[in-house]
Amino acid sequence: MIVWLNGPFGGGKTTTAAELVALLPEAVVFDPEKMGEAIVPALSSIEPVPDFQDWRPWRELVVAALVSLDRYTDRTVVAPQTVVVEQYWDEIMSGLAAAGVVVRAFTLDSTPEEHERRIAGDTVTNATIEEIKLHEGAVVGWRRHRAPTTARLSPGSPNAPRSSTRPCCARPRSPRRSRAGSAFQ
Repeated sequence: MIVWLNGPFGGGKTTTAAELVALLPEAVVFDPEKMGEAIVPALSSIEPVPDFQDWRPWRELVVAALVSLDRYTDRTVVAPQTVVVEQYWDEIMSGLAAAGVVVRAFTLDSTPEEHERRIAGDTVTNATIEEIKLHEGAVVGWRRHRAPTTARLSPGSPNAPRSSTRPCCARPRSPRRSRAGSAFQ
């Protein structure tokens, strides 16, 4: 199963992924952004784009990696990645569905004021106000209907959801597959 954490740039997806893995110790994190970083040297001189998500190979590689990790690890794979273009989301979700991979997608959200405060202090993602506006447009538009938006709560707040004996995205345990064999058997 893939748990996809969508949401604003600098909105806490990586932090939420780490907290989720703490609740689901058998889960692993795969950051699709690393796939983008890997293909920039190969494609930037061939086809300059404003965002590596604009390259079809990024979307195809993300699907291939998630399918392979799902099958190889037989664990929940948490993918924290902002996707604001509906067509790209559809391509990724269709590819995962065609491979029979279950996806639970969630959109993290924050108030515009909190998001701007986080962006102003961000030294990692270098997100911009323009990117905030892209995210807000996607949430108001297509994403609201495709991935439930989480409550605007911070981890550890008194009203934050608590884990149950069986979290929503815990996988039933199954016999481990041999790591020596093909992941696609």
